[in-house]
Formats: sequence, C-alpha cells, structure tokens
Amino acid sequence: MKNAILCCIVLLGCTFLLSTPIVHGGAITTKVTTKVTFQATSKILIDDEISNLGDDTAHNVTVTTFLGGDARHSDVLGDNRPGGTIRYTCAFDGTILKPGQYILITRINFNEKYGTSHITYHFTTFAVRAGEAKGKPALTVRVDTPVINLKSPLGSRIKINLSLKNGHGTAIEPVVFFALPDDLKMEAGEMDFRLNAGEEKALAIPVAVTGVLKGDVSYQMIVRYEENNNQYARQVEGKVRVEERPVLFKAFLVVGLVVLICVLVVFFYRRKKN
Repeated sequence: MKNAILCCIVLLGCTFLLSTPIVHGGAITTKVTTKVTFQATSKILIDDEISNLGDDTAHNVTVTTFLGGDARHSDVLGDNRPGGTIRYTCAFDGTILKPGQYILITRINFNEKYGTSHITYHFTTFAVRAGEAKGKPALTVRVDTPVINLKSPLGSRIKINLSLKNGHGTAIEPVVFFALPDDLKMEAGEMDFRLNAGEEKALAIPVAVTGVLKGDVSYQMIVRYEENNNQYARQVEGKVRVEERPVLFKAFLVVGLVVLICVLVVFFYRRKKN
C-alpha cells in the first residue's frame, strides 16, 4: 500500500509553479512565487521566492508556511532590498496527507524602516492523489460584506457574517482561517466548528480596525475539512466596504422622525378630543 501511495505521488505531476498577485504593505510591494514539488521520497518541497518590487527595504523578513494542520517557521531571513529577492524552502510529509484538494498558506512578516510591521499572504492550491478522491465538496460557504463608517465613534469594530451549511450525509468539522490585511485584526486564529449532516451555522465574527482604511479592502478566508477520508479546501474572497457618513446626520434624521411622530400624535389627540 505504501509503495502504491508513493507511486501516486510521483505520477501526480512533479511540480506546481504559482505566482500571487502583487501585495502592498505600506510603501513596500511584495510578489511571491511558490513552487510545490512532489518527490519520490514522499516529501513535498515548498520553494518560495519573495521579490520586493517597491522602493523601500523590507526588514527582518520571516516566512511561515501552513499546510493543513501543519506549519513550518523560518528564522529571520534578513532584509529584502528594493529589486531584491529572498528564497525560503521547507518540506512536508506527503504520506500523511489524505487524497483531495489542499491550499498552502504562505505568510510573510516584515517591518518598514521605522518599525511598522506588515503581514502579507500567498495561497497555492494543489491536489494530492487526485485519482483516489471520491465524492464532491458539499459545504456551502457564504461571507457577507461588512461596512465600516469612518466617521462613526463606534466604527473601530465590525463583524464579518459567516454562514456554513453541511450538505454531506455525515458530520464534518470545518476549520476556518481569515487572512486579513494589516489594518484589520481578529482575535481568533484558526476556528474549528462541527456541523452535523444538513446543519447550518450563522456566525458573527468580531474584527477590530487598527489602522487607517483608505477605501474598500479585500480579505481572504480559507476553509478546510475532511469527509469520507477526503480532504476539501476552499478559498473565499471577502471585502470590507468603507463609508464616510457623518453620524450627526443620521441622528438628525432619527430625532426629526421622533418629533414628527409626537406632533402627529398630539394633533390627532386634540382633534379627537374636540
């Protein structure tokens, strides 16, 4: 059986090469190219090439790579100067992975010149022993777009509404992870849920706004789960809409409506009394 698994890994196709859209962190522009190689020794090699396309240096670069419930952490890789490239490699054990779809998450941490920290994410989707996978993903995922009013004194926190519905005939335990931009923070890391067959859960997840949002910002959500000895993974993009509405204007409308109702009540009361 083990030899069959190794053969499947080799025959799967040895290398995937994917490039992320350019990611901005302050004045620093980062591009990541990830190569995923399946070796006959059953190791999965990850080779990240991190390019700095901006005008400033990215200081103290570190890389963390997540695959399923496993993670690899780099030491400090040094500074990435404008036009420069830093490479990071690591490996995962392919024999413990179930057949199906996987999303590799690459997290890059770095600082600007004066200490401001940034986090960027890169996602690589690939299949493991796809020929052995059975069934289709039946988890329905919906993320509602939250809105933040920059002129509201209560606007420092928002909630992302997440809906999960299990369309499988058995219970599943999805794991959810939100990859947020620098100016949004979530207390929870990976979140584990249990959904019985046919069950649906609606969740409101609090998010703190820790920086200055300049226009709408996008984020990514990754959900993975196992069912019938298969691995399923899905990437969903969400967006935080940014508005600038004076709160006093809303308060004026509310107060005006209340006054109008009171006037109408008094008017009809007096009319009826007379």
